Order: sequence, then structure tokens, then C-alpha cells
Amino acid sequence: MEQMTTLLYIKFFIYYGSWLVFPFFYWCIKKRWIHFGLLSILFMYARFFEPNLLLVNHYQIHTGFKAKYALISDMHLGIYNHGSLLERTVEKINKENVDAVLIAGDFTYEPQFYNMKSLFDPL
Repeated sequence: MEQMTTLLYIKFFIYYGSWLVFPFFYWCIKKRWIHFGLLSILFMYARFFEPNLLLVNHYQIHTGFKAKYALISDMHLGIYNHGSLLERTVEKINKENVDAVLIAGDFTYEPQFYNMKSLFDPL
């Protein structure tokens, strides 16, 4: 149990320490280290923007009956992503007026059991 707690602290340190990329970016630009500045921009995109994107793709599959499905995957709800991502996803799915929702992939990531109800409230 102690090993899991230590691992969780390390993950939190990396997660919250990633905010230091913003002053690092400023420092690189000030020193005219353009390559490191560009790498920090790439890191900012991968860490802060891309995980919050919701992509909608429409495909048509002929099955002999009419039904509209939504497939969601890789939500990774838990210690890093909270209910706001799920809330946005539910709003977007409700706008699409689907018949059924299919969940594939990693829906949770190290959820804290005392917080599970609030995590799934948007459902």
C-alpha cells in the first residue's frame, strides 16, 4: 500500500510539475533558445490541449436496420480528468440524438473510490 501511495505522489508531482513548462518557455524565448522553445510548445499542446479535444466523426454502416450509435473511448476519468470532460461528452452525445452509446477503451484511470459517484454524476 505504501508503494502505491509513493507512486501516486510521483504521478501528482509530474502532473502538477508540468505547469512549469510555461515559465520554461518564456525563459527559452528570452535566451533565444528557439529549439527548446518549440519543443516546449509541442509539450504544451500534448499535455494541455490535445487531451481535452472531443472529436466527432460520422460513419455510415449498412446493417439492414436503422440505428444511430455513439462510440466513446479513452476518457481516462480519475485522478487527472474529472467530470467536466464527461459532462462535455454527454452534452455532445445528447445533441447527436443517438439510440445507444458504446463505451470502448479506458474509461477510468486510477479513480478514487470515495469520489466515484461525483465522477459519474453527468451520466
